[in-house]
Formats: sequence, C-alpha cells, structure tokens
Amino acid sequence: ILNQLVEDQGIRLDAATRRELTGFLDPDGRNRLRFRHAMIRDVAYRSLSFKRRRELHLLAGEIAESAAGDHPEAAADVLALHFSLAQDHERAWRYSRIAGDQAREAYANIDAATHYERALESARRLDAISDDEKAEIWTQLGDVKEQAGLFDEALDSYRKAYRLRTGALERAELMLKRASARERAAQYSIALQEATGVGRLLEDSTSTEAAHLAARAQAFYSLIRMRQGRPADALQTAQTAVEKATKADSKPALARAYGVMAWSHLMLDEPGAEELWLDALRLYEEVGDLIGQGYMTNNLGGLAYFEGRWDDALDYYERSRDLAERVGNAVDVGVTEGNIGEVLVKQNKFDEAEPQLIKAVRVARASGDAFTVVFANLQLARIFIERGQLSEAGDLLERSREEALSFNMKGPAYEAAIYLADMKVRDGEPEAALEILDEAVRQAEEEASIFAPTADRVRAFALSETGRRPEAIEVAGAALEAARARSLDYEVAMLLLCKADLLEDQDPDEVVDLRREADVVIDRLDIRPLETA
Repeated sequence: ILNQLVEDQGIRLDAATRRELTGFLDPDGRNRLRFRHAMIRDVAYRSLSFKRRRELHLLAGEIAESAAGDHPEAAADVLALHFSLAQDHERAWRYSRIAGDQAREAYANIDAATHYERALESARRLDAISDDEKAEIWTQLGDVKEQAGLFDEALDSYRKAYRLRTGALERAELMLKRASARERAAQYSIALQEATGVGRLLEDSTSTEAAHLAARAQAFYSLIRMRQGRPADALQTAQTAVEKATKADSKPALARAYGVMAWSHLMLDEPGAEELWLDALRLYEEVGDLIGQGYMTNNLGGLAYFEGRWDDALDYYERSRDLAERVGNAVDVGVTEGNIGEVLVKQNKFDEAEPQLIKAVRVARASGDAFTVVFANLQLARIFIERGQLSEAGDLLERSREEALSFNMKGPAYEAAIYLADMKVRDGEPEAALEILDEAVRQAEEEASIFAPTADRVRAFALSETGRRPEAIEVAGAALEAARARSLDYEVAMLLLCKADLLEDQDPDEVVDLRREADVVIDRLDIRPLETA
C-alpha cells in the first residue's frame, strides 16, 4: 500500500532513499512499517493541510480496499480509519460497523467503541441511515462501554438509543441495559426503578421475546436486592424470577436467579448455595455467556473462602479473573484481584496482598464501582490494623463505612464496623468498640449472620478488656460453636485462639488443647505467623 501510495503521487523510492528512511521507520510485522518515534510521526502529519490529509487517507483507503479484493471485511479496521479521516462517510459507516463488530466479538471493547463512535459520526451526515440503524449502533456502543467499565458513558449511549426506538420491546431492552449500568455504578435505587419500568413497558406484550425479557428483568431486580444486602427480599424476588424464567424457558434469567438465591442461602445460613451456583454456572456455559461464567466462578470462590477451602477459593478466583480478562472486563478483573487480596490478608501475606488491593481500588474507583472500592479498602484497613497503623486504619474504615451506608450496602457497612471495633479494642477503647458493635448489629439486620462469629470474637476481646471475663468466655464459646456449625474454618481457628487467650490463667490444659486444634487449621489454611515488634 505504501509503495502504491507514493507511486500514485509520482514519487519513486530509490535504494538510497529507502536506506535513509530506515532511520525513521521500524518493521511492524511482515508487511508493515511504523515510525520509530511518535513525535516524528505527529510532526510529519500535522505539517499537512487538512485537505491534503483527507486526500491521502482517501487514496490509502481505496488502495487497501482494492488490495483486499473480495474480502474487504478482513481489512475493516484499516478501511474504517482511512475512510473516516477522509470523510468518505458512506464507506466509513460501513467499515466502522464491521470493524466494531469484529472488535466486540474479540472482546476488544475499547477498540470496538472507537469504531462504533466513528460509525455514528458518519451516520450524522448520511440521510439514508434510519433511526433503528443508529439505535443499534448506540446500543452496541453502550454494551462495549459497560464492559470496559465506562458506566456513565454506557448510560449516555443507552439513553440516545432509547430516544431513537419506538417499540415497547426495544425500549424495555434498553431500559434493562440502563438498569445494569446503574447497578454496576452502585446506583441501586435508580436501577430498581428502571428494572420495574421494564415490566410496565411490557404490560401489553404477549410475545415470547417479551416473556424472556420480563423474566430477565425480574431476575435483575433480585440481583439489586442482593447488592443492597437484603437476602430475604432477594430470595423472594429470585424465586419469582425462577417461576417466570422456567415458564419462558429463559436460561439467562434462570441462571441469574439461581445465583441470587445461592447468595441469599449463604447469608441466611441455609443449605444449598453451592448447588445453586453450580447450576447457574452450567446454564451460563450452555448459553456461552463468559461474563456470567466469570461471576459464578467468583461466587463459588467466595463460598470456598468462607468454608476455609482456600486453595479451591484461589482456583475459582483465578478462573474468574481469566474469564474477565478474556472478555476485556477490567472492572471484574479488579473485583477478583480484591478477592484474592482478601485471602492473602487472612493468610497474613500482607506484602503480596497490598499491591493487588491497591490495584483493585484504583480500577474500581475509575469505573465508579463503589462496592469493590469499599470491599478492597476494608482489606487494606485490616493490613493497617495488623501492622499497628491504627490511625490510618481508622480513617480508612470510617470513610469506607460512610461510603457503604451512602449506597445502602449493609453487609460492607457491617464488616467495616467490625474492623473498626477491632481497632478500638487494640487502641485501648473497648467500651467504644462495644458501642460500635451494638449499633452495627441493629443496622445490619439479615446481613449480620455470616459475620456474626467475627463480630463476637471482637466482642469477646472487648468484654475481657472491660473486666467482664466470664461473659467474654461465654460469648467466645458460643461464637466458636456457631462458626463450627457453618464450617467457617478461619473463624474457628481464630475463636479457638481467642478462647485460649481468655482462659490463659484459668485452665492451662484446655488452653493447650485449644491451641493445638487451632494450629491444625492454621497450617491447612497456610496462615503465616504475625511478625512481632
């Protein structure tokens, strides 16, 4: 293409000229060259007039199109670029859509967004392009923006597509997509409103497609209840979604509903979570939904984590991270980095955990994923506590709790309160710790169950520090039995050590037995000894 381009300009590159150009160009694959320095390229390009640039891009595009022969779609990305910059809007519209679709199918979300934006820019200058065609591209642009973690930009794209659509089914689909972007940005109240709005739009629709969409909307509604930390409500609405999904034969809706039900069972201390998540994973595999597969493997990792199967947890988390990377989803990569970081924190591998957690916070903050920001910051605060950096830990925990409450995330808010109380005990303020725990339990409601053994361990230490040793031993003993009943192995080990500390000067034989049992679990979970000052 380069040879033909310069020949068409009446320029012949002799051997001496080619040798001289090698100082500015480097090979880029078999048949491509690139400028060695971007600054040289930019200066050369900007020295051309706008008219000359358009002429050269048009010529380059036509040469590339001719070279592609009967398969111009194979060079769609190059053709889209040149015809767009040449302002050949018809060909730019055509090839930008093809290039966008190709990039989207390869999960190159940012590249896909660039091509779709070029297509829409060309569409503005083409009267023949229908509103439905434009709406389709706006929708695809929103999809890749959401996958790239650009939730506000995705919402804007969906809004523009919505204004161009007139059919109830198409509008309902877009409203559900808007709700999804809202949920990812932790805008739960608005997401609920839009998920409810889907049902209103479909009231008069009796088609199979409408039934599928209604089932998906119901399942999504239950997901938001889950995000808000309301397991009983989430379970009830997910069960309704299962009924709708089964009737409509909608595997995606059924998979999502099963996933929410699994989480609810875990939070409510009911059996069946693992089976439901495995069923959801199977359904996502059947429909080829890599994103859904990533979510379910991440959830299975969380279950294995709670149950003390940390090798399994890390395997699941790494599978989830691989799936997120495969689909170009940087946000969910950050989520799994945070989950892996949590395991490393509990293993006291702070130097390994810290960079993963910092990365998770950075990615989540950039995309507006408030849930992951709070979650990863809680793990960082735990590192600060164990390192004795109590002031830094306190500041981070207070901010995290406030942020969680502002988004109505009851579970993370409760967890933040537990760690804040732990910090207060270590800082010599046990009464303040007890007040924090009491208030947190009142606010947490259903979400308190899974964290109860952790909270009671902190409570036992606080009670002991206030001189209420018998009560502390009783609380620790009850919490230990609760942790055993739920197979929360990490908490079992920590509560064994807690009870041993409380009985130190009362029953030496039991203390030895408690610590011996704790050591078995600690060795299995690969928990490192904490460094002492």
